[in-house]
Amino acid sequence: MLFYSNISHDAHFRFVWNLGSISKFLSAGHRVTNCTPFEGTAPQENLHLWGTHSVPHFSSLMPHLRPEQLVTLAGQPLCRKAGRPLCRKAGRPLCRVVAMPSYKWLMFETKEKSQEKMRQMSLPRFQHKKVGRKSYHELYPEIIVELKDLLNTHSGSAQDRRRDDAVRFNGLSIVDCNKCIKKRLMRKYSKINKMSNSTVRRYFLPPKSNTQSSKFYKGRISAKIPQKRNSQSIKEHNDFHFTCAQVNYVEEMSSLYNDEILALSCDNKAKIPLGAPAVSRYVRCRKFHLVEKQPNLPDHDFPKHGIRINPSAYVILSNGRKRSLSVDSHSSYELIIKKRSRSCDARLFPDMKGDTILTSDKRNLEHVKWSRTGKLFIRPFGSGIDQSAKATSEVHINNLHRIITENNMLLKKNVITIISDNGPDWSTDCTANIYNLGRLWEELKLDALIWVSYAPGHSRFNPIERMFSRLTDLLQGVIVDLDPSFKEKSQQMDMALLDLSKYWNDKSYCNYKIDCRPMFSVNGNIFDGHEKLKNLLMNKSQTQIQQNPNVQFNLQFYLRHCIRSTYYTSFTKCDDKYCVHCSRFPVRASKTLSLLRAGGGYIPWPTMTYSNKCYDTFLQRAHSILCGEQNRFPDEHLPSGSKLKCQKCKLPYVFLSKADEERHNQWIHGSESKRKRLSVQVNKTRKSKKRSPSPEY
Repeated sequence: MLFYSNISHDAHFRFVWNLGSISKFLSAGHRVTNCTPFEGTAPQENLHLWGTHSVPHFSSLMPHLRPEQLVTLAGQPLCRKAGRPLCRKAGRPLCRVVAMPSYKWLMFETKEKSQEKMRQMSLPRFQHKKVGRKSYHELYPEIIVELKDLLNTHSGSAQDRRRDDAVRFNGLSIVDCNKCIKKRLMRKYSKINKMSNSTVRRYFLPPKSNTQSSKFYKGRISAKIPQKRNSQSIKEHNDFHFTCAQVNYVEEMSSLYNDEILALSCDNKAKIPLGAPAVSRYVRCRKFHLVEKQPNLPDHDFPKHGIRINPSAYVILSNGRKRSLSVDSHSSYELIIKKRSRSCDARLFPDMKGDTILTSDKRNLEHVKWSRTGKLFIRPFGSGIDQSAKATSEVHINNLHRIITENNMLLKKNVITIISDNGPDWSTDCTANIYNLGRLWEELKLDALIWVSYAPGHSRFNPIERMFSRLTDLLQGVIVDLDPSFKEKSQQMDMALLDLSKYWNDKSYCNYKIDCRPMFSVNGNIFDGHEKLKNLLMNKSQTQIQQNPNVQFNLQFYLRHCIRSTYYTSFTKCDDKYCVHCSRFPVRASKTLSLLRAGGGYIPWPTMTYSNKCYDTFLQRAHSILCGEQNRFPDEHLPSGSKLKCQKCKLPYVFLSKADEERHNQWIHGSESKRKRLSVQVNKTRKSKKRSPSPEY
């Protein structure tokens, strides 16, 4: 590679030359002043040569270079005949000529010289000096140092470090920063008094880096107005990683077998007050209104005491396969998809077709992509008028039963998966919630019903939580209140529910319409019975159990098909031919049930096989189980600690507390233990009975 400067026709050159061309170079009458080996991949073939020659011989010395390989940094083209740059005056080149087949020509005697030469070549030909006065931070560098110290002292994270400050701020405005800088540096630099607030602001980061105005900000200090955060008190639960893997397993299975599984996400939205703004007046409204008809909110919030609207929400996750337009429709594409992962075997996953969407993680392992959105169903009801009107598992089960049957969602699907929080209305720590889930499984004649949840304190990862922001946005500046024209409170609450439904019903979210229907006070019987059932199942008295034989029979039937752990509960049909329910309604979701039965009746349990930090993917665990590997027992290696299990139940049933174990034994295995006690007592009486002496003696 060559370059020469614009000093004269005869110039010094730096060559990276092949040994075969040295003889030609020396035969031309040029003198070699220095010769060092080249630091490249083939040092035997290259030499560094310093020599002088005239410019007209340039083309004859480099015959192997094409004319397009010779470029000029100043943009001047080369003369192809003489190998010289075009110039305004004859005999005097204007620019540096570089031939660039390799970058290693720049390796001079030292690395520092090479970097300096590269820096000089990267600079433009003509550098314009900055015109005008210098900026404040160039004249007075202490401004940046003082600003950093000032913000470091009064930032939000410095609250714990302060002990004896006389004046405290939680962050500073631009005006405060400018005043403090002038107060500290005024005596030393008198001209700093003219510094404006905008100058101080432009020392910080721009509010948006993708706008044209961001070029005016210097970015000398990494400070900006922060976004709102409220995750300070949240501590990661020990089981959070495990529950994330478990929820992903369930939803990936729902997406893989979406023709058999209906995926749901359920939760309750925050209660809406009556007589006060539905959304806090401190939340800024970003909607357009006429100037004459802008919303006007009261200066104080005084909601109706104890009366609120409780919206229960349910989402049908749309795991339907949609072929992308970028996917090739050729028949060979299906084979390519199947060969992408070793865990995707066509014999084990016969429905793994070209329209199954796979995604990869950071470890380059594949997952089945599942949806986080879908159609939203809202069923608001009033709470506070009647003490029994509150969100319970019975209310949720009744709502889900109506939503599923009215929309004919089980025409082709016969398995339901539910994601919810671990609150009192869903937690399986309560036996009444297990009873209600079993009732839904029986009434809908499902092949399987699977319920999962995240660890406590992490319900924000539930997909339905992302949709509540849309509902909040629709209630900006709205006040829902009771109608005084009606005498009874229940009628006033019904009218308030109608007003609320008008803001939500038929609105759209992610191209799905929102279905909002209020639960009127006329249907108040849907709230009856749960508290009574809960108190009954909490009782361990044998007299209470004997007085409710139907409840005991149903509970025993449900738990014969139930698998229960801390964050997972499922009901599946058995293969017992003597089971009346399972034999009367045969299995329809054959692919899902085959996977569950291969794993012992439940999903593949999350396991760390290949890494101590990451759980195996669903496809890896499902592949291993379908190949014959034994599934892990539920909660066997739970990070928070293993739990006790029932030794009498055929299916895995984990106890969450000592009281739970006692209630379970009384309700489920009480009759067996009673028979055992009776038989033991009879044997003891037979053994202790002595033969009385004969009267003859």
